[in-house]
Amino acid sequence: MTAQIETHEVPLNKDIYSPGSPVFNPPDLSGLVTERTAMEAMILHSDNTGTDIVLKEAGVANVRKFIASIGLKNTMIPDSTRIFAAYVLGAPNYMTITWDELTSIPPGPLAHPFLNDVQTLASSAADLVSFFSRALEGSFFAHRQTLLEFRRILSIGDINGLVRFPLGISAFGKAGYADISGSHARSIAGGLYFPKRWVYFSFVLNWDAQELDDATTVEAFYTAIRQTASLLREGLGA
Repeated sequence: MTAQIETHEVPLNKDIYSPGSPVFNPPDLSGLVTERTAMEAMILHSDNTGTDIVLKEAGVANVRKFIASIGLKNTMIPDSTRIFAAYVLGAPNYMTITWDELTSIPPGPLAHPFLNDVQTLASSAADLVSFFSRALEGSFFAHRQTLLEFRRILSIGDINGLVRFPLGISAFGKAGYADISGSHARSIAGGLYFPKRWVYFSFVLNWDAQELDDATTVEAFYTAIRQTASLLREGLGA
């Protein structure tokens, strides 16, 4: 499996570009990238183009079927992050919108909230813990090599830079975030590995603030998570 994602190349162009892509930087980068690079961009920097590449390769219907099969009843994904962006911005052709059409939409308030019943990215803390507690221990993998690659990619996730976990804690997981004037969201979920022990977690915060960048609330959120991890380490004697 590792060799396959290292060698399997996928197109990077206007057909797949999505806003919020700090790695693939549309429209300035184009060509072919490996599936592994797309996965790393998605996890390490929450690159939405990388997310859409991986989602397209897996098949959104297959992902939704998997979500349902493992009992995650409060988890929803859009057809793509580009479609999600187009919908919340109010584009009537959100399902078929082109990159040029999407980038021509003038900035302004959202036409639809982030959490909605049409195109959304949503989960619950219970669902996230349920997923990571099984995935990180290998319940969904037929081959150990695939599990190790899954852990490796999650170990470089953006949660480590955002939270700055104390030394001595091995953190695996993913952060999610969205900011627009009047509406903000943060999610941090995954697993912490201490010697001979896993601890699974999910922290979710949705709040209203008119500032586009509410740095005070964001830092308080990450500080609370970091302090929780420190208390866990002390309590477990790690």
